[in-house]
Amino acid sequence: MDTARFAIGHDTAGVAINEGMRTTNRPSAADWLVNTIGDYSKFAAFVLQGAGLSAAVLADMTSPQVQFDDKPNEAMGLGWEVIKGPPDDPIILLHTGSDEGIKTMILVLPTSQRGLVMFTNGERGMEVIGRILHSSLSMKELDQ
Repeated sequence: MDTARFAIGHDTAGVAINEGMRTTNRPSAADWLVNTIGDYSKFAAFVLQGAGLSAAVLADMTSPQVQFDDKPNEAMGLGWEVIKGPPDDPIILLHTGSDEGIKTMILVLPTSQRGLVMFTNGERGMEVIGRILHSSLSMKELDQ
């Protein structure tokens, strides 16, 4: 793994904040997915194509499994947040990542076969991601 190629996070003033945090020596299923935006985009396309899953498992992945108490239109599916979307895209699959100075989001819309993969290296990255969602997909449902 070429850690010299890792993105460096920045605080709200643009100062690098995690230069020494290039990697971890301990595996974690919940954190530190090391990937390129190109490969993660290929993964998004694979999910849009059904991810090689049976129809039953794909239905479970894209259906609410655990409802959030305070968000009636959002739930957890299998590995994804499942959000109720507009009539032309009733299911939105979402996964985010957030470390200090690094904010990411993958969003796929199975019905329209669209998606976005966004990586930022700034503490205000979710603000940027929100603007991208509004301008490219008109996604008012995902206000951050």
